[in-house]
Amino acid sequence: MEKISAWQDNKTANDAHCLLQTLRSSDFIISSICLSDVLGTTVSLSRILQSNSIDLKKATDAINYTLSVLQNKRENVDVIYRQLFEEAKEVAEQLDVEIKCPRIVSKQIHRANNQPAQSAEEYFRRAIYIPLLDSKISDLQDRLSPDVLNLFQLSVFMPKSEYSNEDIETVKQLATDYTLLLDNTPVSVIVNEYRLWMVKWQAWQRSQDIPQSISDLILNCDIDMYSNIRKFLCIMATLPVSVATAERSFSTLRRIKSWLRSSMVEDRLTGLALLHVHKNVPIDVNDVITRFGRTRKRKIDFVI
Repeated sequence: MEKISAWQDNKTANDAHCLLQTLRSSDFIISSICLSDVLGTTVSLSRILQSNSIDLKKATDAINYTLSVLQNKRENVDVIYRQLFEEAKEVAEQLDVEIKCPRIVSKQIHRANNQPAQSAEEYFRRAIYIPLLDSKISDLQDRLSPDVLNLFQLSVFMPKSEYSNEDIETVKQLATDYTLLLDNTPVSVIVNEYRLWMVKWQAWQRSQDIPQSISDLILNCDIDMYSNIRKFLCIMATLPVSVATAERSFSTLRRIKSWLRSSMVEDRLTGLALLHVHKNVPIDVNDVITRFGRTRKRKIDFVI
């Protein structure tokens, strides 16, 4: 037992020493500063994509804004990284660490981002910061790429200042694809309705602000005059932008359906899950008690 205890103490000391050496390394300091810069740009996008009230337009606008900032960082990478490198040098001085280029072995000389550099700043910019930016930009472009959006082509119904004949052809194609949801409405009727929709928003832009979300756009869509376009907007509003809602439901079930509740019936599980997921919905306790007391006859009177 003494040998085992001594071995465990020695292993713990070695692990702590390795961790300390990692925290005091140049790679870790530079990587932390670069990650803080990039993730600080995308954290707002992450929050909005996980929110409950998110539609395709809000998600697309948020991704485009974030991409614009990241691409601007990529175009001005020398200036921006110089500021980050100065910040990393200050942190390294506090930790008494010298920032220097790591040793490059012969197997690494063929890597594009691991070539010998004139300075440590140049090396870490090429080896860490630029690949990190390129990776994040590529991920966001794939998240809602034009190819993905063109699968639905419903963005043609969003208000804009200029329209073209291509928009009319897109509406014809959508009217053909969604004919069952439109109660077999003739394509010509939908196209003429879209022309009225175009005139509405061209006149609207001269006097008022354009709605910023699809839900606001639906409220400004007269159901009698633009009945078919309203259906398209409802389809667009219900398209899932992210899987955050589904994952949130799975997490809820994991917390509710525990080992101590393995015998829970389906009705109770469904009720508890709905209460947890929709906890922001106000519930009148007195109304619940009243409905429960009137549901069935009991041998003992339920006093309300």
